[in-house]
Amino acid sequence: TLGLLSGSVPPGWNCLLEYAQMLLLHSIELLTKLVGTSSAAGTETHAPYAVHGTSAGASQMDFTALRRSLVGSILPSLVTGLLPVFAYQPVFAKRLMKLVTRFAQLLDALCHNNPELRSIDTSYIKYRLG
Repeated sequence: TLGLLSGSVPPGWNCLLEYAQMLLLHSIELLTKLVGTSSAAGTETHAPYAVHGTSAGASQMDFTALRRSLVGSILPSLVTGLLPVFAYQPVFAKRLMKLVTRFAQLLDALCHNNPELRSIDTSYIKYRLG
């Protein structure tokens, strides 16, 4: 196991926590490779987009692989399903928050450092603002 709480949650929840943790760890590893960082454990940064070794942008092939991976196929459903649980069961938030935060940092860095994705984001923001 990954050091989850043994007696404080029902066995099914413990299994879900372990599954979510393993999926997030795999996703962090994949995103770390895509953004070119040196370790999946995370590094302290002072700027919001300072991910060491990030290239000017990722190729279309990288994003196709990302969509086909667990990050694009399973993780969105898992995260959506866990949102209500996060709100009412602190054990989920406590166990997964660091991983979710690191995943979000890496995804943000990947998107920020790709001109095409920045353009899409800018267009969407302009559309939403009217």
